[in-house]
Amino acid sequence: MKGYYVTEETVEVVGKKGSANFSILVPLRSQSQVEIAITDAIKLGLDQHIRESGDLEGSGSCLLKGPQGEVTLSQGVIIAARHIHMNTKMAEENNLKSGDYVNVLVEGARALVFNKVLIRTDDNFDITMHIDTDEGNAANLNNKKIFYGKIF
Repeated sequence: MKGYYVTEETVEVVGKKGSANFSILVPLRSQSQVEIAITDAIKLGLDQHIRESGDLEGSGSCLLKGPQGEVTLSQGVIIAARHIHMNTKMAEENNLKSGDYVNVLVEGARALVFNKVLIRTDDNFDITMHIDTDEGNAANLNNKKIFYGKIF
């Protein structure tokens, strides 16, 4: 997404069963949000709350550790619902709007359909589908920026 980037610094996310380092996305938001995959939640002993980004009320908690200290989040840990960022013009051309859901067919050796993929629109978005590492691994995808699929 234009205007966002991942820092070289990481933060340690601590759960009941362990900890792991995660990247930091900036610019920072008004509320701390930790996005994890289900595998991360199981490994670290964190509650599983599948949510849209920003929907943090009643979500999971964790301890965050960094070079300047630590802070306990009483909420903010989520498994981000799969979603597609697209610019408003592209959405309109495809009869879509923010808040709609689509299915996405990913072809290949581990072809699958991602159901209930949320559409998020903004004039500044490039088209990008955000899925977590568990979902990417299930489809045998890697961190390529180009994702070939069919929306239906």
